[in-house]
Amino acid sequence: MDLTPVRFLKPYQPRSRLQIRVCRMWVAKSIEDDPQPIGFDYVIVDKQGDAIHVTTNARDIQYFLDHLRVGDVYEINKYRVVHNRASNKVVPHDTIIEFNKKTTIIQVQKTTQEIPMQWFNLIKFEQLYEIIDRDVELIDIFGCLTVVQPIEELTIQCTRIAKKRNLNLQNIRGETVRVTLWEEIATNFEDSGYQSLPPPIFIALTNLKVKQYLGKLVLGTTGSTVYFFNPNIPQLSEYKRK
Repeated sequence: MDLTPVRFLKPYQPRSRLQIRVCRMWVAKSIEDDPQPIGFDYVIVDKQGDAIHVTTNARDIQYFLDHLRVGDVYEINKYRVVHNRASNKVVPHDTIIEFNKKTTIIQVQKTTQEIPMQWFNLIKFEQLYEIIDRDVELIDIFGCLTVVQPIEELTIQCTRIAKKRNLNLQNIRGETVRVTLWEEIATNFEDSGYQSLPPPIFIALTNLKVKQYLGKLVLGTTGSTVYFFNPNIPQLSEYKRK
């Protein structure tokens, strides 16, 4: 059976064999005062550089932790393809893949063609004003990390206390944008190891919402946000040369 490019996947059509690399993963959690795991999600990419969002059931988290690792390449079969969500899309693809314990997962040690290590839906700073409050697709951002502020606590809708941490990112032209980390990602950032990295530190943050607060642009994390320090992407070399 020939390999099928990710770009050709259609909802509910017969399954076909994929060869992909796992780019990132995260535990999807419910939105409530005491968030609970509701799934284990991935972004995968094929040799054409096309990506797709993968979801699994919360009860299968340990199973997929044991069978899929970020950075490794796999051949995949026996999965389900469904329509992508209408808003907050992790990947701008028409479909999402659903894995379960019947999904065939075979690790590939050698591939005939190079598959990208990373995939990002990167948006330039100057494009952000065009997509304020447009939550059809979540966006990724890359820049030089210039400021890490301490955690703050604030009351949300007079009912609960939320934790946040602000970062400042600077692009290659010296323009700055603020990114607000919320809840768990805000508290865990201190343990990310960024303080041990030699400056300048570059960072890519994924699956952000674009908002405006008091007339200023603010990017906010979501439950699917993952961040990478000094990712191996062309923009990193460009920034370092600057």
